[in-house]
Amino acid sequence: MVMKKQASKSLPAQSLARGLEVFEFVAFSRRAIRLKDVAEAFDLDMASTHRILKTLEELGYISRLAVGKAYGPGDKIREIAQSFSTTDRMIEQLRPVVVDLAEATGQIAHIALLRERHAMLAEVALSKEAKVSIRQAPGDQDELYCSAVGKSLLAFLPKFEKNALLRSIQFEQLTENTITSMAALKRELDTVLESGIAFDDRENESEIACIGAPILDADGYAVASLGVSALAGFLSGSIRDETEIIEKVRLAGQTASEMIQKADAKGPDLSEG
Repeated sequence: MVMKKQASKSLPAQSLARGLEVFEFVAFSRRAIRLKDVAEAFDLDMASTHRILKTLEELGYISRLAVGKAYGPGDKIREIAQSFSTTDRMIEQLRPVVVDLAEATGQIAHIALLRERHAMLAEVALSKEAKVSIRQAPGDQDELYCSAVGKSLLAFLPKFEKNALLRSIQFEQLTENTITSMAALKRELDTVLESGIAFDDRENESEIACIGAPILDADGYAVASLGVSALAGFLSGSIRDETEIIEKVRLAGQTASEMIQKADAKGPDLSEG
């Protein structure tokens, strides 16, 4: 027996919501789904059901099976799944760059991705020479306005996306060095755009200082960022004065950007290792 599906009548686009529900019903089913099954599940008449299924079929989200006049998942699902796996492939591809950066600087290195309004660490590498380990792990999230990897992402986003994120920021004084005004942040982002390097000079945590650089696509927009974190007490001065480490981060960012751009030029299928 097919369970009845209850669509929310409070949604602003009920026809779109119903189409998505039918798509999920077909896509997640362990068996072939007939027109009759959909009509019964959603309490629809046959004509309405046929229109929904026909639209989903023409768009590639479901496909007509050869046997039994039934439906199953379409090729579009595979395309969507491949697009989500693109990020995983990118991180796998860039892992050696981050490992090399950690070893070259003697610090902890990482890759960050933009996740909603935060910079999320997707990869972390620790130098074998590091005397003290900073607690960082994949999945950790930092604010965009006070982290080096966050500023690197924010500075190199398309204008409309950058402006939307800037409007959403709620500043919080995390340390005595934290940027807490929009004017100061915009000045900082202008500097990041000009130099290609971002700093967290003990702005997120009072004992940690960071350097970041964007990973850019062929259009010059950030698809990720990378950087290093160091215990401020082990530095000779400000993180902004660590010219040797800064240049190594810059070079790693450029190398990672070139790798991503070459992979994109080849196409998603050819970039898989």
